[in-house]
Amino acid sequence: MQVAVIGAGAAGLCAARHLAQQSNRTVPCVFEQTGTVGGTWVYNQQTGKDEWGEHIHSSMYKNLKTNLPKEVMAFPDFPFNSNQESFIHHSEVREYLESYCQHFNLQKFIKFHTKIETVKPSADASKKYWEVQYRCIKTNNITNAFFDGILVCNGHYSSPRYPHIPDLDKFSGSVVHSHDYRDPLDYSGESLVVLGAAASGTDIAIEVSAAANQVYLSHNGPFLQSKLPANVAQIRGLDRCIGTKSFSLTDGSRVQCDAVILATGYEYKFPFLSSGCGLSVVNNQVQPLFKHFLNIEHPSMALIGLPLHVVPFPQFDLPIQYFLKLLVGDSKLPIKDEMYADTAKEKEFRMNKLEMREKDFHKMGDLQWDYNNEITRLAAIPPIKPVVQKLYKEVWHRRKVDLTSYKADAFKIKDNEEFVEIQKEA
Repeated sequence: MQVAVIGAGAAGLCAARHLAQQSNRTVPCVFEQTGTVGGTWVYNQQTGKDEWGEHIHSSMYKNLKTNLPKEVMAFPDFPFNSNQESFIHHSEVREYLESYCQHFNLQKFIKFHTKIETVKPSADASKKYWEVQYRCIKTNNITNAFFDGILVCNGHYSSPRYPHIPDLDKFSGSVVHSHDYRDPLDYSGESLVVLGAAASGTDIAIEVSAAANQVYLSHNGPFLQSKLPANVAQIRGLDRCIGTKSFSLTDGSRVQCDAVILATGYEYKFPFLSSGCGLSVVNNQVQPLFKHFLNIEHPSMALIGLPLHVVPFPQFDLPIQYFLKLLVGDSKLPIKDEMYADTAKEKEFRMNKLEMREKDFHKMGDLQWDYNNEITRLAAIPPIKPVVQKLYKEVWHRRKVDLTSYKADAFKIKDNEEFVEIQKEA
């Protein structure tokens, strides 16, 4: 079986690895728009468009370090270098993914500088199920090919979500989305608003505080209880621009600033999927999907890596293995009505019991552990080691109380159940 994999980031490489190890039952063909593997972990100092006129995919900034320790980030059977710190620079994650690609000999399956133009069900019953049109970015040559299955691994930290702020065009300072933030020195001596207090917003606010004069962390959620640098203050969300350098806030107060960074999240976008694929994005939900990854209408297509607030690499591994078992017939696919009912039941639980917002349907957090266990049960594959959950929860607790210094901590996995903290030398 020929399976197309869209993207050669962490999820795409993981998909290619499992496809290639199916004893010739499945063969991957990986399509990668850039010239290298690593996806979002490939730092690019440029913003906007690349040398080929394509949208720059990565949202990495110059000094970014992981907000999870490498001990929980690794794929189940491919650990990070044990000599590194626990919270590592983005370049070290990229090196890890390059090593993963080399170790499993995946390079030969990847078509670089290749952009997917269209994916649609084949109109010719004599051919394979999926028709894929792709273009060589260097030559503009277009090719059509046919595949038995599709794994969409294009990531979801690339298409910025922009909030509506009335009269923002009147603001005379710089306004960028966190996707285009690169260097704190760009804000030296300035007064700066960072809008959004999720992972990127808090991380950028703390980093840029070393160069900026004043940083306002603007959001409408409960104020963070964490320690913050002295020149970082929490304020309410931006309501409207009321001058060339000032905004009114949602609580009626005002703030003056020289620049704004919009850490307001990203959109799920799949511009290459035709309407015939049967998928849509409504209120930040990709639907209809079974277990957040399987296309219910066309179950030989899976979208990997949609869940938010998770341990990503180990979680990519699980639905990919389940999908491959379904594709080759080693696992039984539930009937369509059962898959729709399962998704509806989960939505009801999240909205009514947990009082989650509808747009947060793919957000996991503490829900990820039951989700992971359900996938491993359905696929009859080994679960993620319990130590991963334990260390994740420990780090999450430390992060809540001290965003400024938790990344200095270091850990070591003792066994499948326990970890130990590595004490710093005095």
